[in-house]
Amino acid sequence: MWSEWSSYMDAICHRPGTQIRTRTYADKRAAMAAHCTEHLEQQQQCTLEYIPKAVHRPSYPCCACDEAKFQFTFQGLWSKQSYPKDWLPEHLHWFDIIGAVHNEEYSCNDIYIYLETNSYSRVSVLDLCLPNCTWLDNYEELHHPIDAGTDIGIQYDGPKRPENSHKPIAPIVSSNITDNRSSFYGNQPPPFAKLNIKRIMVQDVAYNDLSCPMATWSECSVTCGRNGIRRRTRTLLSNHRAVDQHRCQSLPLEETQPCYLNLCRM
Repeated sequence: MWSEWSSYMDAICHRPGTQIRTRTYADKRAAMAAHCTEHLEQQQQCTLEYIPKAVHRPSYPCCACDEAKFQFTFQGLWSKQSYPKDWLPEHLHWFDIIGAVHNEEYSCNDIYIYLETNSYSRVSVLDLCLPNCTWLDNYEELHHPIDAGTDIGIQYDGPKRPENSHKPIAPIVSSNITDNRSSFYGNQPPPFAKLNIKRIMVQDVAYNDLSCPMATWSECSVTCGRNGIRRRTRTLLSNHRAVDQHRCQSLPLEETQPCYLNLCRM
């Protein structure tokens, strides 16, 4: 049975990249005895235009007028069946998930999950606010092993020594591994983790006059009498896209009140 397609590799804008999926024999001894020759790996071209509409580096401020609550679900796919070579003892475990919610002006280390093999699973600067001023409904991302670049070693639990100069964090690509002793030698490693983000609630934001002040009151609409109306307004300068799409219904932009003047002379 085929695994799920991998995440997009080497895809930039509309330049094609590659996706990979793999499968393994349920009974390897029987398959070898029968001289099975079926392909255990498939590749296909892909471009970024098919990626769900979430972006990792937003180029626009969020214009949503409401707030959203999301549920993050992390599923570890690392198992003896998916990674049989050099399978680690039972003490294998994931470290705690580290993450943060922040605006586009804040910069911090990437969100990642660490596995005790010098490998990472991470999501970097994921924007859940869409250009049309709504929130992403659902997002799923498959994670493949990433080399942390801090140690030199061949196998998970084999001897290691520190890198003299730390290398950039980079995906582990089996075609770049020539040592058959490596735990990742052979077919491209399947996903070892999956992250699902699901929107579970959207709620209006309560604005107040201190954070969004109104302009001063206008002149009364009449020059005398008790049937006058005066108005005051405010404008959303940074959320103009939301205003154009009528998505700021909970934020009143105009207020009116009666005004009373001296009785009109007959």
